[in-house]
Amino acid sequence: MLYEPVKDRLIGLAKRSQHLRRVYYVMLNVVFLRSWYVRRTIRRLLTSKGGDAVAVLDAGTGLGQFACYTASRFPAARVHAVDLN
Repeated sequence: MLYEPVKDRLIGLAKRSQHLRRVYYVMLNVVFLRSWYVRRTIRRLLTSKGGDAVAVLDAGTGLGQFACYTASRFPAARVHAVDLN
């Protein structure tokens, strides 16, 4: 299966509304087990900073789900997300 065309189509749908984007991110978290480990690591790293304002760079953000998670879970963090696509 070609991943990029499917991803591009789903991203196009998710960009239409914030509600669809949230549903899309929930689906990604269900499908990809690694997202649990990534979110756990983000929580551990940023919680260890004690609520201080930190800068986070999500280089190669892909679909942006971890940047969105970080920004929503840690509002004091300055989150920057970049991707080549």
